[in-house]
Amino acid sequence: MPPSKLSVRIRLDGGEDVAERPDLEVHAVDPDGRATTVAVGKDGGFTLDEKVLARARRIVVTAKGGDPNDKAASFVVRPDALRRAAELGELTIPADAWGRLIILRRCIDATIRRCFPWRFLVDDLLAQIRVLRPQAIARLSPATLASQIILPPFRCSPICEGSVEVWRRRCCCPPIIIDPPPPEVPDIPHLPIPDPGPIIDLFPTVPPGPGPDPAPFALQDALFTGGAVDVTKLERISLALRPGIPFPHLCTCGPPVKVGDGFVGEGGAIHVCWPSPLIFPVPNCHDEYAFIVRQSIAGQTVTIYDGVASGQWFEEGEEIHLTSFHPRAVGCREDDFPVPVGEPFVVLQDIGGTKSYQLTTPLPDSADSVQSPAPGSGLLDLDAGPDWACGGDLALRYHFSEIAGASMKALGAVYYRVQWAPANAAGDPAGAWETLPVPAWSTWRIVAGDIVPGSHALGPNPVGGEPDLFFIPFETGDPLVADEEWQDGQFHAIVPTASKVEGRYLVRIEVFDAAGTRLEPATSAFTFRRWDTATTTLPVTFGALTHLFRTDNRPVVADIVDIGGPGAGAGDCKFFNGAPGDSVAIDYRAFHPEPGTPSFMQSYTLAIFRGVSGTLATPALTSTVEIGEGGPPGTESVTLADLLDGEDRCSFAVRLDVSARISNGSGALSYLDRSDIAAFAAQLAP
Repeated sequence: MPPSKLSVRIRLDGGEDVAERPDLEVHAVDPDGRATTVAVGKDGGFTLDEKVLARARRIVVTAKGGDPNDKAASFVVRPDALRRAAELGELTIPADAWGRLIILRRCIDATIRRCFPWRFLVDDLLAQIRVLRPQAIARLSPATLASQIILPPFRCSPICEGSVEVWRRRCCCPPIIIDPPPPEVPDIPHLPIPDPGPIIDLFPTVPPGPGPDPAPFALQDALFTGGAVDVTKLERISLALRPGIPFPHLCTCGPPVKVGDGFVGEGGAIHVCWPSPLIFPVPNCHDEYAFIVRQSIAGQTVTIYDGVASGQWFEEGEEIHLTSFHPRAVGCREDDFPVPVGEPFVVLQDIGGTKSYQLTTPLPDSADSVQSPAPGSGLLDLDAGPDWACGGDLALRYHFSEIAGASMKALGAVYYRVQWAPANAAGDPAGAWETLPVPAWSTWRIVAGDIVPGSHALGPNPVGGEPDLFFIPFETGDPLVADEEWQDGQFHAIVPTASKVEGRYLVRIEVFDAAGTRLEPATSAFTFRRWDTATTTLPVTFGALTHLFRTDNRPVVADIVDIGGPGAGAGDCKFFNGAPGDSVAIDYRAFHPEPGTPSFMQSYTLAIFRGVSGTLATPALTSTVEIGEGGPPGTESVTLADLLDGEDRCSFAVRLDVSARISNGSGALSYLDRSDIAAFAAQLAP
């Protein structure tokens, strides 16, 4: 007679040295899905009634309290296999199986911000891709590369509300052996990205107000998927700009699996935890994580960041920073000024995406004027080269201190006004002051778990006989209602420089109390501040804070004047016929119409392309020196032998691209760039 009970000991293969052994249960599951459960002792032994075993369809081993229907967290054998294991004295569970029975709590941290997909930002991304060296590209993971090209962060702010999904995949990468090392690849010449032309406002409801025009959908789609920089699209762009330098794709990755849910906290912080079985390391393999972030906006669920669709995966242990470029993403306000001041103050903080200490403005010498400007005054110091002229709409962001003990609000400040006037050579106003427009400010608040966007006009308000006063958008108080917050990245005034002729202009800000009385440092305990370096400010004790701007909205000049060479005379159609040593001469002009110094031409590139394929016939000529302004044109000469490169005859195209050094503080105004194209044909004389 067979025994009425079956006794078996479970052995965890390779688990003798594991400090945390799981508490186990055994489930005998019948064909109807009903389970009889017995506990497993500390020594791994358990006893199962033979009658129960006879009815069972499968025997399932799980952690204590586990679900026998969860295949990912269990080990399954058939009843006959259990009987044979009993005859051998033990049931051995392999390491990759019993590891699933130890459930750990795994967590991952990240932060998320939103940046605004205006045209200047897309142009800047493309420009940074173009100048990356191919060796540097090859050393960066796609996710790291995607994060590198969005620096510096133009007009970005944290996202403080939203739901988060965490996804995981396993990737395996064979060792990389390079012998011999790859040769150094020289940089290609600057090839300007064609300007898409004037852009209308495609996003009338996009927070946070006007600012620069947004990117056209075509440019956004060239870079973004699901509100994030798409790694695959990024690779395609980089390959197009640096042909022949492929990205290494040596790793193979499994399918993504969702592992956890969480939420976005204050300051864009993400901390998501989930139960996970013990995972044993596999040589040359690692886990990667991606995130999907959604917001419920005005009753609609919006995916503002999709790292799975865009290919942004991060290895465990990385410092993870996510960036959303979705136009509807809602961010919370960051209103900190990086330089501490121990008293209430007002300072010009940003000009678009540029910190105001990068404006080469003279110091004020009164409430309405500045010291005598130098030739380079009023320009933007944006790079290591010459300074940039101001153009387009200059979005000005001021900072009104609100910290305890140094609050302009506690001092009684309620309103402000920003005005501008033309300036003369002495830095004094040379015309009437005009009030600058102030965009409506966007807000958000949570209603029953839903983000409800809103907006408020800050003015104009006539108060106490003073016209055109605007509410200071403090964190609380008018015009905000209960539980309403300002979105970040908004501006206190817009300077429409294109509405005036080029030249120097003064911009001043005044502050008023609730009665419309102007507050001045001489009679109130605060100061205006001039931000003069990254870490210092200077006190300004006059009744207003005044800066000088140099504006210019004229495009550069790109003109291929003529092409001369052997066997062709005057006229539009050029066909050259000569000896190999004969030269073709290209006469051209490239300059900005501002005479003298400073000049507002950034650079020019003159390139000759051969045949249908458009191969560069000779190295492109690139320069930052203006040529042909107010005098004879410049000339670039190339021999027929160099042009034809072994061919008897061919057609050629000449392209001249000239870029302007004019910015709205958020990026180069590429619509002021110009190009010219000409063509000719040439052959060697028989």
